Amino acid sequence: MGITVKETNIDYESYQNTVRNLLSASDDTYDMIYINESTINSIAKDGYLFNLLELENLSLDEDWWLYEYNDLCKLNNELYFADGYANLLNVDTINIMLYNEDIADILKLDTPYQLVKDGSWTLDKLAEYMKAGADLNKGSEVPDSENIWNFDQPGNGAACSGMLVSAGENFFDIKDGQLTLTAGSERFYNVCDKLTKIMTENQSYMFFKELYGVSLVFKTNQALFSYGEIITTQQLRNADFSFGVLPNPKYDENQDRYYCRKSWPSAGVTIPLCVSDPAKSAAFADALNYLSREIVWPVYRGLVLEQKNLRNEESIEMLDIILCSSVPSLSTIYSVGSDMVDKIGAKLLKGDSDIASLIASNKTSIETALEKLNSEQ
Repeated sequence: MGITVKETNIDYESYQNTVRNLLSASDDTYDMIYINESTINSIAKDGYLFNLLELENLSLDEDWWLYEYNDLCKLNNELYFADGYANLLNVDTINIMLYNEDIADILKLDTPYQLVKDGSWTLDKLAEYMKAGADLNKGSEVPDSENIWNFDQPGNGAACSGMLVSAGENFFDIKDGQLTLTAGSERFYNVCDKLTKIMTENQSYMFFKELYGVSLVFKTNQALFSYGEIITTQQLRNADFSFGVLPNPKYDENQDRYYCRKSWPSAGVTIPLCVSDPAKSAAFADALNYLSREIVWPVYRGLVLEQKNLRNEESIEMLDIILCSSVPSLSTIYSVGSDMVDKIGAKLLKGDSDIASLIASNKTSIETALEKLNSEQ
């Protein structure tokens, strides 16, 4: 295509400002820009980006794009970014559960892999496993060499809000091209009640880590479960115990599929409105993702994820299910209701079931923001 790819490194803190400054100055240095999905909508609304659905040469329904994920982000037939295989953070940031097989053997628990394949890996099953894991806990409030924790998760409640999503309650949804608030339905509160019960019963047996990733207690063979991301398996290459990966659990067996939220938004392909040849930029973006899907992804998946990071064939099967279950955090992408989502997760983590008042106090401002957002499309 006569294109030379050049790498330019910019520190994360200044990257978004650098991008916005380039676009506001109509600087056409870059034919394609990856922008963090949490800021794309505001940049698009300022008139700096093409609606990708209107460009020729982009085959967004092909499998070198994460088309199912992208379809969930279309708002009123507009899409200003697209996730594909040219950026592996799109895969790395998907939430998973890590499972300690050695501790499960001590507890004489069957591995949950068959439950996942049967569609029976639910919150109730997770509660059963956590109850069994609590039997090994010595009651210590801090990690020590003898204590075993049944669940290692972020102390900010991110796992709880993530498990709400995995239970089929994504807080927001796009219906008929419009972004709508879905939190507050009867089913939503039923899921909250179940999560509240699980968290309340296990407060003394869970370890709360500061951030995402694998904490010391899981690395040192002291936790039955850990909540993390696909990329965190890289931190366990030297682990001296057997572990596997699982999707986040469903609400119940009537739920038709698994859902795995991204823990934080990655960067999507965008094409600036100021480029001199948008059709060529689109063709380049399409080719880059195609080639990455054909050349880079098989090596990354086969060598890095499967051979170096995972330990067994069952986890490789789980990886297939997880990759097909990725869903976007619409509150983050469209900058609406994120604070409410975080607060709900924090409440659930503490076993606080008073979610209705929190939703009620935020509903008016969120609906006002949605009305403005939907009218802008």
